[in-house]
Amino acid sequence: MRVIVVGLGVIGRAVSLGLSRRGISVVGLDARGPLHREGSSHGESRIIRTAYYEHPDYVPLAKESFRLWTRLERETLGVGNLLENRACLTVGKPDSEVVAGVVRAAAEHGLAVEQLDAGELEKQFDWLKSGQGWKGVLEQEAGILHADRCRQALARRAGELGADLRFETAVREWGSSQLGVWVKTDGGVVEGDRLVLCPGPWALGLIGPIAKPLRVMRQVSGWTEMAGGVPGGLPVFFFDTHEGYFYGMRAADGTGVKMARHYGAPECGDVGEIENEPVLQDRLCLEGFAHKHTPGLCELGNQETIGRMEVCRYTLSPDRHFVVGELPGHCGLAHVAGGMSGHGFKFAPAIGEMVTACLLEGKRPLEMFSPGRFG
Repeated sequence: MRVIVVGLGVIGRAVSLGLSRRGISVVGLDARGPLHREGSSHGESRIIRTAYYEHPDYVPLAKESFRLWTRLERETLGVGNLLENRACLTVGKPDSEVVAGVVRAAAEHGLAVEQLDAGELEKQFDWLKSGQGWKGVLEQEAGILHADRCRQALARRAGELGADLRFETAVREWGSSQLGVWVKTDGGVVEGDRLVLCPGPWALGLIGPIAKPLRVMRQVSGWTEMAGGVPGGLPVFFFDTHEGYFYGMRAADGTGVKMARHYGAPECGDVGEIENEPVLQDRLCLEGFAHKHTPGLCELGNQETIGRMEVCRYTLSPDRHFVVGELPGHCGLAHVAGGMSGHGFKFAPAIGEMVTACLLEGKRPLEMFSPGRFG
């Protein structure tokens, strides 16, 4: 069997690796270079967590992803460490659905978590400021993924196992027939037996009607700089505030903290509408959160708490769950793995295995990921 994978962000690379591990011939295509920063999976770091507030059904996938990232790290020693184990602190207002979701997922799957009231939070974590009646949950099965290294490791290992990954190869058209699938590029036509589309924020131009409900959201990460650096034991954190969701983690070089808003920005119908550079409002948004809720992690005397910034793009499904499975109308020949909705990076290796099992064994992904669920 020959499988064509279109889109080689973190998901496309993970799918390529999953298939290559099973001895499948893989041709991967991407219009951009291997280190481009226009999509959703570039950058310094991502959080990985297990007590998943979004839905308890993600917990087994998170556990499998931990195992697979660790395996990949062993297999690609020259790339550097991919996964850094670190506790995750979730903090929220009294009616926080996020905190309640973490507790629910932990209870359903028997995960050990520590619940904290506002006083305990500020006593144990003197860098934060919550609010009256706020609460928190601390889980140990979490950490930081070094995102660019993860992308590099996935591509390297897939290549070692025989995957032919072709960057700077734009896809112009694709289709299926009784003979299989085909993809037209500027360099010619590539033919195969199956097709997996991993389009990221370019879904609208690649997967047809299924993409219509999907939206693209611009998100900006910013970095503080702290004299003396940040304590090595700082947990990754996720705050459900009255102003929205925010998250953060120790910067890779230890000199500051990376933080970002999660959701809350305008939703666009096309990635071409996204502004590629950070603007003043992005800085003010992040500084507002930092000053109000994590004052101990920023130099409040500086004119600019946030130094450098970087733009990322979420591809959102209406229910914020992934879109993984067969594309309707192609007799099982075309599949999609997209709509990761701003929380898919950590699951990439497990999604790669999920797509592989779907193609080779007929195993259906979780129903909540079904591409046809939006009608």
